[in-house]
Amino acid sequence: PNLTAYEMGGFDMARSSHSFPTSHPRPRDIWSAYYLAVAISLCAAVASIPALAADTTYVDSANQCIGDGTWANPYCRIDTALAFPRDYGPNDVLAVKTGTYYEEVRIPARDSGLVLLARGTVILQGGELCNPCILSRPAAPNSPLILSAIYVSQDTVGIISDDLESTHAQDDGTPSIEDLPNLADGTFLRIPGQDTALVNFSSGISPDYPVYIAKRRPLKIQASNVVVRGFYVVNSRDDGIQVADDGVPLHGVRIENNIVHHSTNQGIDVRWSVNGTISGNTVYQNGDHGIYLVSVGVENYNILGNTSFMNLKPDVANGIRIGNENFKANPDTASVGNHVVANNVVYENQDSGVEIQGVHGVTLRSNRSYSNGDHGFDHLFARSITHIGNLAYRNNTDGISVEDSCSGISIQNCILVDNGQNTGDEDPELEVGQTAQYGAVIDHNLLWRPGRTGPDATDQVLVDFEGTNQGSSSYCTDTTKCFKTMAQFRLHTVHEDHGVEGDPVFTNGSAGDFTTQSSSKAIDAANSSATGWQATDARGYNRHDYAGKSNAGTGARAYDDIGPYEFDVAPGAIGNLNADVIWSADMDLSWTAPGDDAAVGTAQLY
Repeated sequence: PNLTAYEMGGFDMARSSHSFPTSHPRPRDIWSAYYLAVAISLCAAVASIPALAADTTYVDSANQCIGDGTWANPYCRIDTALAFPRDYGPNDVLAVKTGTYYEEVRIPARDSGLVLLARGTVILQGGELCNPCILSRPAAPNSPLILSAIYVSQDTVGIISDDLESTHAQDDGTPSIEDLPNLADGTFLRIPGQDTALVNFSSGISPDYPVYIAKRRPLKIQASNVVVRGFYVVNSRDDGIQVADDGVPLHGVRIENNIVHHSTNQGIDVRWSVNGTISGNTVYQNGDHGIYLVSVGVENYNILGNTSFMNLKPDVANGIRIGNENFKANPDTASVGNHVVANNVVYENQDSGVEIQGVHGVTLRSNRSYSNGDHGFDHLFARSITHIGNLAYRNNTDGISVEDSCSGISIQNCILVDNGQNTGDEDPELEVGQTAQYGAVIDHNLLWRPGRTGPDATDQVLVDFEGTNQGSSSYCTDTTKCFKTMAQFRLHTVHEDHGVEGDPVFTNGSAGDFTTQSSSKAIDAANSSATGWQATDARGYNRHDYAGKSNAGTGARAYDDIGPYEFDVAPGAIGNLNADVIWSADMDLSWTAPGDDAAVGTAQLY
């Protein structure tokens, strides 16, 4: 079958109009160089898969609004299809064809089990194009570029530029052009009595980019066992995708392979929901957290293989946030989360890459968190948290921070390198508060702090067990609690008997490629029996013994590698081929290329 990436529920970013930072990998390029081939026999395998016996209804924004939901005569709006006098049942498919949909989609409780599927490039547009918009620069020296947005209603909460700059509302004022230097970056003010707002987009905005007034909340899921797959969700006046049915717990919701950006609030927001999955999504440039799971009523979620970056709210926005601050007064009331957070990439978010607050029982495995504005991974009022095979690189403060309010933390087989990038501060690779050290398990990690010069020349602490919360006014000075080498850490604590200090030798860490080279000290040094560890790496590659290194690991296999990736001498052969039929004409294909298989010289997709 001639299946496109879109028809398999994914995105080929090479075909997308969006641009991403050139210093980092493009999110979700489904045809990665590692995915080498699918055997010719795939044709026969796919042809033999029966279609699901599901009822399929079609929507096409290009059709006249007199359709009946068939392939030949689809509905023109999603909400029309959902309002049709029928209830969608398990595995019934609502297939939405290529187009831009200006509507608020609500999946009601009666439609439990619905599969909402994008066929092609389907945009759920929360904004209205601002036209006319007047762009000007005040005469005052160093004044920011100002947008006068016309037809802004009094309930507008977001004005968004498509050059990746978002703004959010402040209280109404009576600004004049003379007041504009006092208007903070990334904010706007409505002029009372007029449908006009003055917006400070900062000097980086170009008049060549369109500007949107955020008007709608594109997608809210209020039913259980719903699947939402393959949509662009943009310019929401609130959350991009929200899972919530006030006070009634939902279950079994799956949010897969969507792209969510420029929401005024969270990209993906989940509350009152259990046993769900958020996987394969790309979430960026949202006004608050990229992916947010509220503590109360949210349990047993799998957050897998998402990319969350450049989320915006200063000192607040995390790439992935689980929980909130409601448990400071009584940590014993914290929620039992039992979440798995695995194989996610989070970078360049305003606050930490991943933050856990007020939640018990979370496993974080093979996540990559780098270049974030605060910690790589942050924990407050959290208990029974397992870190296994994660990576934190060049974050502004600590690589992993575990505050005094936490307990029962396990950190094994992780790589923490060159964190504490804040000039003038002294933040370590790993910080564990004094009360959080009770019951902690910390071993088989690779820590490294490259030498620094200038004002940061003395910033050499690898591990802080003093819990002083580093900063320019509070440095870690007790040499029995603040350790500049792994040997010192071992000497004064019960931790890191097998820990490694040294360069992990990434292929290209500055560009987000954290695969290792043959001289890496991470190779053959992990604990393969550590809680939560798996026999495959973040790519699905099998663990294998590299002959160029002596085995320094422990557990069932002494040759597993520390960190999210297994060192791979050469690309391997295709294995573990799976086809997941979504409906009669759509399926997901997945496969792995284990490093211990023979190399494949050429590749062909049929």
